[in-house]
Amino acid sequence: MSNSIYSLLHEQKNAVYTYPANCCGYYTRISGGTLYMFFRCSSYENSVIKSLLCHPKPYKNSNVKWRCHYGALKAWKTVLPHIKEQLLSKEIRGMNISGLGYAGALAFLCHEYVYYNRPELRAYIFGCAFGSPKVFYGKCGYGMSLRWKNFVNINSISDRLTKAPRLPGYRRIGKVIYIGKKAGMSEIRHTDHDYKSYLDDLTFI
Repeated sequence: MSNSIYSLLHEQKNAVYTYPANCCGYYTRISGGTLYMFFRCSSYENSVIKSLLCHPKPYKNSNVKWRCHYGALKAWKTVLPHIKEQLLSKEIRGMNISGLGYAGALAFLCHEYVYYNRPELRAYIFGCAFGSPKVFYGKCGYGMSLRWKNFVNINSISDRLTKAPRLPGYRRIGKVIYIGKKAGMSEIRHTDHDYKSYLDDLTFI
């Protein structure tokens, strides 16, 4: 699994993204009927600004009621019109959705959008967020958590942003994997979410 995740992040790092708005961009490619959908923030500053919009808002494009991070939802609604046609294309038989940092929150919401709108693909959706903020707000029962059973949260032990004070009520949904070499506080080196650092830390998975 570590090799596939490493390859996934390495491709994200070198991809050429389209930025339809000032908060995030997207990259897509299709291989063997699988759509690869990657997200990236346009700048660290925009990522921080959006992360501060942390009050929960209802997520309405689903058959169940739940609340999520408003900043992530706002960014998702901005980029969705640009990728909606690809997400709903009947030519797609599987999806691989991913993002690093704040873009990982978009991957989380994109996964939910596809899960609800493409029920025939539910067994063929894989999502991955690297160093992402928590998006889901409130209690998550077992039935609800199954929606993200193929979603993985990868967090570096030495990433100080994922160690920020917890936002009350927010939680990570899906599998959580910690990577990197255990370090004391004096060794924590990240000042933001960085592709190279996460690629290096994947060697300790």
